[in-house]
Amino acid sequence: MEFRFEYQALAYQDIPRLKSLVDVAISATSDSAPSDLLWEGLSWTILFEIANTFRRKGIGSGARGHRLAPWQIRRAIEFMRANLDTPIRLAEMAEICQVSPFHFARGFRNAMNVPPHRYLVLLRIDHAKDLLKGSPLSITEIAMAAGYETPQAFARAFRQTTGYAPSRYREMLGP
Repeated sequence: MEFRFEYQALAYQDIPRLKSLVDVAISATSDSAPSDLLWEGLSWTILFEIANTFRRKGIGSGARGHRLAPWQIRRAIEFMRANLDTPIRLAEMAEICQVSPFHFARGFRNAMNVPPHRYLVLLRIDHAKDLLKGSPLSITEIAMAAGYETPQAFARAFRQTTGYAPSRYREMLGP
């Protein structure tokens, strides 16, 4: 069994409530020796706040059960890249990674910070950008090569991702 701890620097100033607790602890020690009860209470409160912050950020054991292994992420991304021009189902990617669709979707999102569908859209749009730059293909041909069934669906996804229509993007690149 493998145990991993992901370290992420977390300054107490980044957590307003933790900062105020540390300030209370500092002020409590400046005048006289505080009681053991005060120290114990502050210590537990500070530890609770740190644990809550890590949990909210998805760091530590909370997200551990729903992460894909590096080989699964690599295999899923390779599959997406190899099949950009065809419809890809979540169940197919889950099967390739040998997990359930639910576990795959959640694990992929936790590992990549975007859901699998959004990641696929970004890959397709990047591929389309490359084709728009260096290819004489029409927008319709590029839409099909990027895995979209209609030029309208492609144009909508392209505009949502880049802020430009595909034809405008191509014009901005120049001759």
